Amino acid sequence: MDDPLTKTFKEFMEIIHDESDRGAVLVAASMIEDILGSLLKARLLPSLDKNDELFDNGYAPFESFSAKIDLAYRVGCINQHTRRSCHILRKIRNDYAHATNIKDFSHSGTQDRIRELFSLNKMLVSSYEELLVNSCEELENPIKSFDDFIGKFGWRFGLELLFAGLAAGMKNYSLCIEPIEAAGANKPL
Repeated sequence: MDDPLTKTFKEFMEIIHDESDRGAVLVAASMIEDILGSLLKARLLPSLDKNDELFDNGYAPFESFSAKIDLAYRVGCINQHTRRSCHILRKIRNDYAHATNIKDFSHSGTQDRIRELFSLNKMLVSSYEELLVNSCEELENPIKSFDDFIGKFGWRFGLELLFAGLAAGMKNYSLCIEPIEAAGANKPL
């Protein structure tokens, strides 16, 4: 049986695999947003209402993806690199959701954001590079750089790998998150 990290990574990749480019971005962003919501709910005191007043209605203060990202960082659920990466994904999602001229990963703005994501997530990218270089050593043109990787696998797969890794890391972290204690919870009455 797979560990939770591997399981989340595989599920993420399987879910977005058959989507169009636009669908893959929208679904990936939705999945990351759901994980952020789970992290926050694990950290915060539980809601006393059936619907969580902080997250579950159109006027909730942390209903938006952006607010979840920033709150998750502020309460220590994610680090600054993950925060920045999530905001970049949010921007890519917004581009795909609202711009009719962006249909695939050939758009230069999307490519620039993916480059920025690769730069922000050097440790994750280097682990992928090591895995891919080791598995490609027998190839005529082995992968030696970001450009080689993009040339061989494409922009979309690069983005999928990055966000599958981030999703898996965040989901894995949720297993050990420390919830906030209510004020006075440890004081005798």
